Amino acid sequence: MKSFVGRHRELEILDDLWGSQDATMVILSGRRRVGKTRLLTHWLQQHHPDDGMYWMAEPTSVADQLRSFSQAFLGFVDPETPVPPEFTYATWEQALNQLATYAKHRRMSIFLDEVTYVIDVNPNFVGTLQKVWDHRLSNTQVMLALSGSQMGLMRKHLLDYDAPLYGRSTAQMHLPPLPFSTTRQYFPNYSAEERMLLYAIWGGVPAYWERLDPERTVQQNLRRNILPAYAWMVDESRILLQDFITDMHNYVGTLRAIAGGLQTLSVIADRIGIANTKISFYLGKLRDTRFIQRRVPVTKLHTNWRRGRYFIVDPYLRFFYGFISTQQSKLALGQMDYVLDNIMGKMPNF
Repeated sequence: MKSFVGRHRELEILDDLWGSQDATMVILSGRRRVGKTRLLTHWLQQHHPDDGMYWMAEPTSVADQLRSFSQAFLGFVDPETPVPPEFTYATWEQALNQLATYAKHRRMSIFLDEVTYVIDVNPNFVGTLQKVWDHRLSNTQVMLALSGSQMGLMRKHLLDYDAPLYGRSTAQMHLPPLPFSTTRQYFPNYSAEERMLLYAIWGGVPAYWERLDPERTVQQNLRRNILPAYAWMVDESRILLQDFITDMHNYVGTLRAIAGGLQTLSVIADRIGIANTKISFYLGKLRDTRFIQRRVPVTKLHTNWRRGRYFIVDPYLRFFYGFISTQQSKLALGQMDYVLDNIMGKMPNF
């Protein structure tokens, strides 16, 4: 694993929250793979490994999630005593109240990662957390971090004005991709042109960079990591869209249309064969996840101008739907050299 790079502002925010000694709540959001987990675990390991607990929710049942958290928390507060394999608190309210009891006289950081998996199977979790926070946790020394990748659920339950936890967080951080300047630290032997090419394909997602070989050229990494049918990034576009799994075909069609140069609402709707009113819904969801962006002339920014243009702003999705998605048949037949030559010929104008 590469050494930790960047994120100085976010680390400073976590340091400031920890230094306050008051109960604090931070909500951390961002696209999948952008480094939310790495940020939290790095801060914990570097600064306060004995005073913090990191727990990642998994997409499983309510009972399994509660048992997993219960055992992790008991092991954290009483590390000398073995945790019974079947131990679990009876409810999330009981578990959070136990957290409040322990945090009353001890400064501790509790990081709940992928919390949207908990919300997905138990929408009442946030209301329970709100109740315990208002009555007990807000008067303790806990530093609580809630992190998640499903932006729709994060907004609805944690960030929006009518969300149960609205107004209770001390800090809200949306973790962006790493800036282009950090590519030099990951790929010191690459020229500026090579690093620009790499960034155009993989963007500033550290989880992608860490899987690339800095001793290989960008073309070699592309041929090895994206073009083969067995490559680890083949399924990445589907994983990024898994929040829309019940209607993925329309989201894929929308992204393909935009990647193909269609930028207005009506033209995109015509391409995928649905009504303008429906395409507005899909475009709105993709904007919420920050995969696409609607742009209007600067003179129309504060008007009801309806002729905005849509652009894919996530580099990997833009690259995938611009070059790879339409070439799947050729790649399945092993025609990687043909596809690679086609890509490299068009990249200067990409």
